[in-house]
Amino acid sequence: MKKVYICGPYSAKDDAGILRHIDLALSCARWIGDAGLHPIVPHVALPQCPTWEDAMAACRVMFESCDW
Repeated sequence: MKKVYICGPYSAKDDAGILRHIDLALSCARWIGDAGLHPIVPHVALPQCPTWEDAMAACRVMFESCDW
């Protein structure tokens, strides 16, 4: 199955803006999944990383494993 990396903004002026960005990324992921592809959505996983550097390293690994 082809993997598709979903990227977009995460930070925002307030928590509501961050939640909107996450919701948009997840909506895109559902659309990609419905198309028979495997979405990779760092918006969900990266906030769990202990540091920004760890998050960016994880992001690179995820991106490099994708087909699109």
